[in-house]
Amino acid sequence: MKIILITSLTFLFFSSCKKEKAVAMEMMAVPIDTSAVLKYKADFIGSTDVITTGTSEVYLRNRNYFVKFLNFKTSAGPDLHVLLSKEEMPATYIDLGTLTLIKGDQEYNIPGEPNFAEYKYICIQCIKYNHLFGTAKIN
Repeated sequence: MKIILITSLTFLFFSSCKKEKAVAMEMMAVPIDTSAVLKYKADFIGSTDVITTGTSEVYLRNRNYFVKFLNFKTSAGPDLHVLLSKEEMPATYIDLGTLTLIKGDQEYNIPGEPNFAEYKYICIQCIKYNHLFGTAKIN
């Protein structure tokens, strides 16, 4: 009786492991989306009293723009937002949302189809105190 129970449990254990491996193999086979096209790129420059570093890259995928920050780092602050601006000191801008991380890679959707000949700056701005933390002039 014990031998039958041990054999059954062993069979169930190994058959469940095989199923997990199959799922893992299927997940690995999912193709990476390479349809995004790099349109613009720029390095961040900090303001006079804040160090902001990293690269911003603007991509186009299926008629939708998004900006990706790579190796990004800035100082902590209240109410930090990511802006797509016409000016280096943002006055006319599109708010892309709250900065999610002060360090690390991240992405932000850009609504609509802005004219990048006019909107040339990606800015990190403290909205509450109207203080610029850094800019990247996209080319």
